[in-house]
Amino acid sequence: MRFNHPYFEVNEGGYFKLDPADRRPVYMVNLGDQTGMVSMQAVRKVLLLDHAENDIAMLDRVGEALRFVPEIHLGDGLPSEIFDGEASWEIEEHHCKIADRRVVAAMVKWSEGWEGQITELGALQQFTEEYVDQEKVARALKRLDKTVGQESHGLSRIQPVLERLTKELSYIEALRETVEQVRRIGKILEYIRRVGGVRAGDTEDVTAVLRLFKPMMATLDERLASVDDQVTDFLAAVSEHETLYKHIQEVRDELRFELSNWEGLLAQWRDISPKNVDLADFAPKVADLYRFLAPWYSPVDEWELRDRRYDAGAPSQGAGPDEIWQEDSAERAEESPAPSA
Repeated sequence: MRFNHPYFEVNEGGYFKLDPADRRPVYMVNLGDQTGMVSMQAVRKVLLLDHAENDIAMLDRVGEALRFVPEIHLGDGLPSEIFDGEASWEIEEHHCKIADRRVVAAMVKWSEGWEGQITELGALQQFTEEYVDQEKVARALKRLDKTVGQESHGLSRIQPVLERLTKELSYIEALRETVEQVRRIGKILEYIRRVGGVRAGDTEDVTAVLRLFKPMMATLDERLASVDDQVTDFLAAVSEHETLYKHIQEVRDELRFELSNWEGLLAQWRDISPKNVDLADFAPKVADLYRFLAPWYSPVDEWELRDRRYDAGAPSQGAGPDEIWQEDSAERAEESPAPSA
């Protein structure tokens, strides 16, 4: 990546990143002992004044590339996603094995006339151990080769299609693993909310965060389900494999972008056990989690109301989450922990 405008020579150590506050691209510049943040709109105005069309086009590509990498320094190459759709990040061997198992299971299910999805890893392993063997795989491959070859005007080499499908799904399995790590945080919060605290209001902020977890997890799960649904329809998946590859890559990139900012939070929560939590020590983690979730999963006015309370360092008081979210009273009664005797 190379810019020609003198602006970038003056700021030789500059780099691009996403502003954590709103996930918009910004340009970071060295101001001596400090680092300054310049909006991409401001950089664009400088380039427009000098009619630097090539640099403007490069700036657009940088903005697109920041969906796939955390930072781009002057002189860095751009990620492969914006060139050929290939992922620029690494996966582990067990993700490939899970994807292979998922493809084989879907193929055998189609061949044997089974219906329904198998998404949970334990159920997938159980199915392959009980119902998948070499004979069934060979029979499924033969039937698939014959059926798809007829429908696709001579597409008879199935193996490369299945290998490519496994490769693309390996990235989905890596992201699915991260989604489950995020889900674990929600389960910890749910456990703490149900157990309750010693003082009234101890779990109010936990409840507020849980209000945001539901739409967030629904979004992540819907994206995973959109891939699972298409793989389950295995004949269509293989027949229209190029369309499926494109969809998987789109979902992969969306999930990667959504999950990329979770790394620090997941590290904070990795060693937390819900049965051994001091609510006083726990509160800052909940506040950090709320600040992370609120801009994306709650209305701005509600977020600002609670965020002012966090910034002031005030204890939980005043308008509680039930007033803020106006949740149905029946649902509140069902979700609220039982009062102490």
